[in-house]
Amino acid sequence: MNARDNSHEQVSAEFITNRNSVKERPQPIRDIVQHKEHPQVLVQDYGDRSPETPPFTMSRLLPVEGLRAYLALWVLAGHALWVSGYEGAALTGLPKLIERGGAAVDLFIIISGFVITLSLDKRRQTYLQFIAQRFFRLFPVFIALFVVAIPFSQVSLWNVTHASQYLRPDQIMKFTGMFEAWWANIHWNIPLHLLMLHGTVPEALDPHAPEAFLVPAWSVSLEWQFYLVAPLAYAWAVSARPYRRIALCGLCLVLVWAARYVLPWVHFGAALPFHMEYFFLGAVSYFIYQRWAAHQLPDITFPVACCLALFLYWRSGGEWSLIPVGLWLVFLGLLLEHPSSFSSRLVSPLLTNPFVLYLGRISYSIYLSHILVIIVFQYALLIWAPHLTRMVHFGVLLASSTAATIALSTGLYRYLETPGI
Repeated sequence: MNARDNSHEQVSAEFITNRNSVKERPQPIRDIVQHKEHPQVLVQDYGDRSPETPPFTMSRLLPVEGLRAYLALWVLAGHALWVSGYEGAALTGLPKLIERGGAAVDLFIIISGFVITLSLDKRRQTYLQFIAQRFFRLFPVFIALFVVAIPFSQVSLWNVTHASQYLRPDQIMKFTGMFEAWWANIHWNIPLHLLMLHGTVPEALDPHAPEAFLVPAWSVSLEWQFYLVAPLAYAWAVSARPYRRIALCGLCLVLVWAARYVLPWVHFGAALPFHMEYFFLGAVSYFIYQRWAAHQLPDITFPVACCLALFLYWRSGGEWSLIPVGLWLVFLGLLLEHPSSFSSRLVSPLLTNPFVLYLGRISYSIYLSHILVIIVFQYALLIWAPHLTRMVHFGVLLASSTAATIALSTGLYRYLETPGI
């Protein structure tokens, strides 16, 4: 995510099933695809399917849902490493990549730019209808977990102060200072979270406001900021007047420049200008997909996209910030592949099998709730098994937290997300 979004698509990536009344009442933004003997699979946040849209086109978007699942689990694993005292500088290879959960959130954000542009393109809504729909998509789960996270922060503080076998003194001091800042500014943090604008506050005004109490929720504010301006940006992007598209691109460039050289820093880059390029990339990708998806290009776009991503990474000298861009290029190449191609038949099942699609459907709850589950299980481990090595502590914490988070997210999806949608 995201954070999401989480991308998480994603960050950027964006998550009721009533199988008996799909056509009888309006559905939330999603596409419905039949899979042989399997039940209906819902690919959410893609806009209602118009009557002229063929099922073939919709089925090609199923991997987006699966990608969300992997990104949510990536963020979960990264936070398990984080609370176990692992830092990127001391890691190499895959563990180093997993520890950089921010890359997953950036990819969530790209997904969000893609699917929200698709949604605006497929559905004709007023601005208020769009905003109300997106508000009730984000807010119920977010606010419920934020309320729970406030007292849980005391448990997290206890964990930090009793995990000296895993955390260095400077790490303990850093985390303790973060918790103290949350409580010192709680009179600001609560109303800002109620407005979902906690990600707009510069670090100099309210330290650690974007991640106060519920750390992954900084990307919820980022998503909300994007939703507030997305309909206008879309209207300019499809305008018959070319100067509006030019002005939109120019405005995005100015905001990206301002975020780097003018605007005061916001923790995690939770203000929209700091992640503008990822939303922009996702939106542009949708228009590319819209133009080229009908072309049958078997075993061309995916291999080429893989090569481009590798060239980009190598030429950058292994720049980690380009990982989400490279992964998105590869994924977009897969979306543009014909389903009968060897590449699609080889890779797509990893993203479209029923279990992964289910995790993708509940990925918003996984992304937001996992940190609270990790806090609880680490508390239990520090009490009952305080002498575990760091590696064993991380392994037990990751396995137990993953299972419990999926179970909790199932309930959150059913009782909070679904009514909200």
